[in-house]
Amino acid sequence: MDKQSFIHHLRLILDPYDTLQHLECDGLTRILHKILSDNEIEHTVYTGEVIHKGNAETIPIHFWIDIEDLRIDYRARMWLGETPDIPHGIFHPANYPKIYYQGNSIKLALLPDVLFQILTCPFPTINENV
Repeated sequence: MDKQSFIHHLRLILDPYDTLQHLECDGLTRILHKILSDNEIEHTVYTGEVIHKGNAETIPIHFWIDIEDLRIDYRARMWLGETPDIPHGIFHPANYPKIYYQGNSIKLALLPDVLFQILTCPFPTINENV
């Protein structure tokens, strides 16, 4: 599979989970780690900090995933802002020169299926229960 097809495949299997707005970087990274593992896609999970060199803002504790020269981070904008200079989703870090990731790889246990289902299940609205 060529690189563009691979990125397209990653987006197809990972992008739908971006809608899980109740999950921050740690929870979503656990979900994506399970999806990638279940699809036998080699990847590395990291934890550390993300620094916006343009305005010196920092996310002091953050989780993300790397696959070769690609980075997967759907939650940087949650903390650094919804602007085009902040990466989102699947991207090449070199395309975001003002954003610096600093961290260490970690071994993250796979979520059991029941926890995966709980975390990915949409919550009913309050009005549905009234």
